Amino acid sequence: MAVDNTHNPHTHDHTATTATTSNTATAHYSHLKPKAYSYLRFSTPDQMKGDSFRRQTELSRMYAEENGLDLDDTLTFQDLGVSAFRGKNAEEGELGAFIEAVDQGKVKRGSFLLVESLDRLSRQSPYKAFLQFSNILNRGLSIVTLQDGKVYSAGSNGNDLAFSDLMVSIAVMQRAYEESLTKSRRLSEVWKAKRRKAADGSLKLTSRCPEWLKLDKKNNTFHVIEERAAIVQRIFEMTLDGIGKRVIAATFNAEGIKPFGRGKGWHYSYVTKILENEATIGRYQPHKMQEVQGKRKRVPVGEPIENYFPAVISEETFLKAKRMRKERKIAGANVGNRYSNLFSGLAVCGVCGGVMHFENKGKPPKGGTYLVCSNARMKLGCKRYSWRYPQAQAHILMNLTELNYRELFPTLYEKSRESVERLQDKLLVMEERLKATEAKLERLTNILIERPHSSTLLTRLDALEEEKQGLIVGIEKAARDLSEEQERVEGAGKEYEELEDALQRYIEIEEAGEPDAILEARRRLFQLLKQVIESITFMPASSNDKDEKPELDYQGNPIHGTIEIRFRGVTDYSRRIKVAGNQEDSRGFKIIFNEKGEVSEEEEQTIIVDAQWPPRDRIVTASFVADLL
Repeated sequence: MAVDNTHNPHTHDHTATTATTSNTATAHYSHLKPKAYSYLRFSTPDQMKGDSFRRQTELSRMYAEENGLDLDDTLTFQDLGVSAFRGKNAEEGELGAFIEAVDQGKVKRGSFLLVESLDRLSRQSPYKAFLQFSNILNRGLSIVTLQDGKVYSAGSNGNDLAFSDLMVSIAVMQRAYEESLTKSRRLSEVWKAKRRKAADGSLKLTSRCPEWLKLDKKNNTFHVIEERAAIVQRIFEMTLDGIGKRVIAATFNAEGIKPFGRGKGWHYSYVTKILENEATIGRYQPHKMQEVQGKRKRVPVGEPIENYFPAVISEETFLKAKRMRKERKIAGANVGNRYSNLFSGLAVCGVCGGVMHFENKGKPPKGGTYLVCSNARMKLGCKRYSWRYPQAQAHILMNLTELNYRELFPTLYEKSRESVERLQDKLLVMEERLKATEAKLERLTNILIERPHSSTLLTRLDALEEEKQGLIVGIEKAARDLSEEQERVEGAGKEYEELEDALQRYIEIEEAGEPDAILEARRRLFQLLKQVIESITFMPASSNDKDEKPELDYQGNPIHGTIEIRFRGVTDYSRRIKVAGNQEDSRGFKIIFNEKGEVSEEEEQTIIVDAQWPPRDRIVTASFVADLL
């Protein structure tokens, strides 16, 4: 019931208390007074610096004194900087802790909860706010609004809340909700307007910017810090050259290049941060804090703003570096050695599928380098089939040198084009779903205007809002994937041309015998092989069934085995090399597969005699041999 403060049963005449009252009597008297607990809340840290905290505290103290209540200082509940609009204070703030204290018996029935006004309890929709309000009253507590001195109480039988008080409470809740909703919408519109201005270049949303830029507040423009931009550009150049993030960081530290931040040196995580930062190409993605699965997270808001920052690298460079990192093509772990094994990460055992491990047994003639199945080395079921590395490298590189890469382009282009079409269809479906969800939201909002207290509609509204946000995030990702795939289509075949050029260049450098140039050429070749080749499978002939006749080489001796090269993005073509028993000679075949993955065509194209690298005229085309015969 609403308590009239002019006749409050808990108000005491303090003039009746004489100076001779003992401390024990005073303590006993205080113990008999009903307990009061203050609840303070404000939604921003700035309000704590102002008068809000002092005012709410003082009101609680004055009310308790004037109405004979014992204000409990040990259980003061404060939600400092917690908004009531989303109900955060009730879910995980001190208001929730207060209700829990009541349930645990720490706060007794008949106690008073002191709040400045009802909107301090909740600014949620009236339905949700009233549920929270009644939950407190139903636990045998009274709520006092200090602003007007009104007391709300369900009473002992649960029916003492006057109809007029009920209407007043709901009206206050409705007003608080509308005010918060209006404030939220206005704030949203302000930011939308700011983003529009940012998009047309007339406004910079914040002075915060990447470490290689600086805001000129007078002219409202960002300026490039050339020295730092050069470092960013070098990071991308090194990445495209196949150098990993850890080695980039180590190189910068060794050269004494100062980091951008406060750190003592460069760390690979910061190199990654720069490589992933779209601000390098001038793009800015606004964010906002939003509750996602019960946690506050930064989520993207709207479309990225193009040309917001001055670009320090091209979009083509950014996407290429991103694709290389995504496909794990960077040779970071191998930088620093001599690139002894050009096929690391590509070579697999044809018997068990294990990784072919590079093994160095020392200098010839007693030693040598080999490729051996890792499962065989660890005795995990596979037999120890070894391949002499120098000869295997020569067979593979010589066949790649003679390969007609243009035969791969149509297949590669077709596969990429199909992938683009699939992504376009996926994006279209998601965009249509977003339109349908937005239409549902609009219809539901119109219904809610007439039925604002429907919990079912409110729950559905929340679900649709969450679905909408999920679709927006999904569409943004699909659009990025599509952009990357389109870039891949446009560059179809380019990497093969680069490999072709790199092989020819490597031959020239090897013949010149310059150690530093050879190391650089091998590093570049290693990177390109990773980009172009899917796998290199080593299948020993001795793994065949004993009853099966071994395949013979051109001299009539059993072959050592076959090496099969499969290319990225190409499923109907491979290069198969049949290596002679002496591992010095080989024959290279073009293999064409049908839709079922079966060999439909096999054409002999190269014969290699006494395999060594560089070739030095050791490659003979099969057509040339046929002409001689």
